[in-house]
Amino acid sequence: MLLKKVAIIGYGSIGEKHFKILKKIKSIKTIIIISKRNIKINPRSKKILLSDDINFLKTEKPDIAFICSPASDHLNQLLFVAKLGIHIFIEKPLTNYEKISNDFLNILKNKKLYCFVGYVFKYKKILINLKKLIAKEIQRNNNPLLINSICTSDVKKWRKRNYKLTVSVRKKLGGGVINELSHEIHYLIYLFSGLDFYRAIKLKNLEGSDVESEALIQMQDNKKKIYCNLYLNYNSTNEERKCEIFFKKKKIIADFKRNIISIFIKNKIKKIKFSEKKDIIYSNQIFEIINTIKLEKNIIKNHNQFKLYDKINNLLININH
Repeated sequence: MLLKKVAIIGYGSIGEKHFKILKKIKSIKTIIIISKRNIKINPRSKKILLSDDINFLKTEKPDIAFICSPASDHLNQLLFVAKLGIHIFIEKPLTNYEKISNDFLNILKNKKLYCFVGYVFKYKKILINLKKLIAKEIQRNNNPLLINSICTSDVKKWRKRNYKLTVSVRKKLGGGVINELSHEIHYLIYLFSGLDFYRAIKLKNLEGSDVESEALIQMQDNKKKIYCNLYLNYNSTNEERKCEIFFKKKKIIADFKRNIISIFIKNKIKKIKFSEKKDIIYSNQIFEIINTIKLEKNIIKNHNQFKLYDKINNLLININH
């Protein structure tokens, strides 16, 4: 199936990012934008349709809808779009700490719909190669013993307008450090599928916010005896994004800010540097989506992948409670 008409629901920073990529794809002739914002776009070679009402999709039915709205709207919009028989892409997090019923998965199966979730971090070269390195160790029966993951940043810097007015710091819209930095939860489950929630400590220390800005989360895989500490903070003057993985006789450190993997064996250190264009992971994500639908690749695999995202959603719910 060739994608000719796409919709973007919500036109904040991520919706705009996806629009810039989609408008360059020749096969896409029409882009529908559903947003309450006053948007001015030069259509050029594309047909651009604007509306502030999601019901517009009932008459102008797109091939796929990119849901880029606040997390608090995700669940209702997921069901709405699926019932229309439209393929789905939804930005992370999947919901605002809400359970997804089996009805949704049944709709995907019955209507043969693809559903993708925007955990784009898995397209980074460093993570792809880190996964390969870990898989090699596990094949040698050398399971990791301990994982330390950290992600610290300053929400006031990566929000263009007054951060107090943004989705990131408003509980009712799905804000908070756990949802906003849930890429870390995803990549840890992506690398170590057996991890499950153990306990969490959450702190609120960001002025003008009613959500947690700092969290220490512990997870573990009881079967393989793997333990994981995850520290998240988006009210920090220090920006850091690392993952340390300890094996019996080896340590691997992935520095996602510098794009370097360091491998420590005894007194030796091997460093692997990765380079890629800025935001290329977003393009790679969209091209994979387009090719998957175009070539009608294994839809059962897609649905099983969604079950992984549902697991992450449930893990986020457990952390939040």
